[in-house]
Amino acid sequence: MLLAPDSSLLLPGERGFNFRTVRTDQRRGANNLPTEVPITFMGSDGQLASDGMGQIMVSLDSPFDKQANGKPLIDRLGTSNLAPLVVNGQINPALAASNIRVIKDTHGRTSQLSAEDFNALVMYLKSLSSQTVGTQTGTSGTGSSKSKGSGTSGSGKRLP
Repeated sequence: MLLAPDSSLLLPGERGFNFRTVRTDQRRGANNLPTEVPITFMGSDGQLASDGMGQIMVSLDSPFDKQANGKPLIDRLGTSNLAPLVVNGQINPALAASNIRVIKDTHGRTSQLSAEDFNALVMYLKSLSSQTVGTQTGTSGTGSSKSKGSGTSGSGKRLP
């Protein structure tokens, strides 16, 4: 399940991916949407081009500056002009100062979930992933993965 990058429900070492990063000072393309801002990942060792298990970093490259080939600097691969997405558990304020907007909940509304609701939803999703097609076993919550029925949370509590 995707959480926002500054969600209090994230456990230590977890990263939230329920967001998009866009420029607030430029739009482009036929649909005139805000310019997407690339992200990358630091390694667990704090280095780029490593294992990708570190913090999420956001490109600070400008869409107005051009490369030698005439293409916008923001479109190049391999920049080191980066800022962390999250600082001290909050969206990095330096991003807004650099005309970058972080849009949360772009892959489902998870920011409003309480810890109890989140845990119940996780248990429900886990119960669905353990189901096998074509079998029904009483009230344990297992059955056909194609059915729309309810399951149990493991504590006997019915889930929607």
